[in-house]
Amino acid sequence: MRHGIVISKTVDKTNHVLLTVQSSRASVTWRNVVVAQETPGTAQSIEEGWHVAVEECDDGLMVMVGVLNTEPDLLPNDLNESERSMKMDDGTEISVRKNDSGDYDVRISASGDLYIGDEDGAEKVAKQGHTHDYSWGDSGGSGTTDTPNEPGTETAVE
Repeated sequence: MRHGIVISKTVDKTNHVLLTVQSSRASVTWRNVVVAQETPGTAQSIEEGWHVAVEECDDGLMVMVGVLNTEPDLLPNDLNESERSMKMDDGTEISVRKNDSGDYDVRISASGDLYIGDEDGAEKVAKQGHTHDYSWGDSGGSGTTDTPNEPGTETAVE
């Protein structure tokens, strides 16, 4: 396995990400390095400056097989076998973790808005800290609700 720094990236007409990677030995540069997909239909955004692992296939094709530098704050420290986590910042994470009954729970948190659905018909999910204005008629009063404060409060699509 080889490693180097991503110095540029492009996307070809079939939506494959192609990298130019400068080897740790300054005299070697690999061009058109294909970013390996973990499974069909997945994609990973690669940033210039990242330290990556590269493999050469028997036919000479160069493939980026992994990212070697990850910010320590983004690494989960409690993953068990067969669990996954993808953390983008302090408030954004997608994790798949095994619960006590052996099933898997999927947890999604977002530092911005969270959408459910396809790109054209996505629905924004209400944040945990949401409030609602209310009015109960002439004698019932009006105002704004408090935010949900109990664990497991249902978050509903607006």
